[in-house]
Amino acid sequence: MKSKFFLVPLITGLFLISCEQKIQGIPHLKIDNAPAIRNGMEVSGHIEFYDGGNNYADYRITMALEATRGGKIWAPKPYAGEPSAAIDKDNGKFSCLFVSGGDDNKAERLYVYLIPKGFTPNSGYLRTEQSAIDKVVIERYADGTVDIIYQQI
Repeated sequence: MKSKFFLVPLITGLFLISCEQKIQGIPHLKIDNAPAIRNGMEVSGHIEFYDGGNNYADYRITMALEATRGGKIWAPKPYAGEPSAAIDKDNGKFSCLFVSGGDDNKAERLYVYLIPKGFTPNSGYLRTEQSAIDKVVIERYADGTVDIIYQQI
């Protein structure tokens, strides 16, 4: 479910209000497992359709990462030779490897993108961002906490 946040001025100050927005017919990413830093090598989740659709075969998953927040974005994941992962056509589940070498397992920020199956990601992650149907950012911290941020595209 996507959320929009609004700052509402009131006499006593500003308050943050969340409004849920369901978009009919458009699939959305849901993350089921996002490992802490240095733990695990893949992110798993599923796709939801708010209108009961299930044409999962029309989509794929790709990822990018930042080893250090604000640093270089490494994409595509899993690999340049295999730039996206399949979504199970029967149940909408996916698992995407993001560790392909170097310090990938220490990445502080992961990006998960839902893309059309005909789109081929390359090292130009901005092109992927522009073509994505949905996006989730996973923030990973040294203390082992993980924040999953659903973003509206």
